[in-house]
Amino acid sequence: MVSLFQDALIEHLQSIVNAREYFGELSTPEKPMLTKSDLPVVLVDFTGDRYVSPMQKENYFNLYVVHMTYSKNRKYRSDNEKSLLELMTQIDRHINLKQMEGFEEIRLDRLQKIYDAASDAGYLCVYMRSIRVVKDYMKEGC
Repeated sequence: MVSLFQDALIEHLQSIVNAREYFGELSTPEKPMLTKSDLPVVLVDFTGDRYVSPMQKENYFNLYVVHMTYSKNRKYRSDNEKSLLELMTQIDRHINLKQMEGFEEIRLDRLQKIYDAASDAGYLCVYMRSIRVVKDYMKEGC
């Protein structure tokens, strides 16, 4: 069930940005496992769940919004940051309160910058948007 939601979310995001499942590409931020053609990208990561009632489970995901400028030039870095902020606003509008795969509305939680640094390759910026979505099993007639 959760995997169907995750796949639907990725497909929905792909209409506005490159999106895919997170597989540890940012485990070493100094050497991200991404190519220029991937960027900007949203990496979707299921992080856990909890039962809020015997028939309702709240599922948690992180969306890693990643972009890199392959230049240390301040102007390019600033432009990159601005375009990333605009992209995050677009993503929020695109998914907030959206229903898919039999889950209730997507709820946006905290947005935070989790990485922001220059390296030999350029300037990497990563924001993490936490989201949650409830699955109500009573609606399925279980």
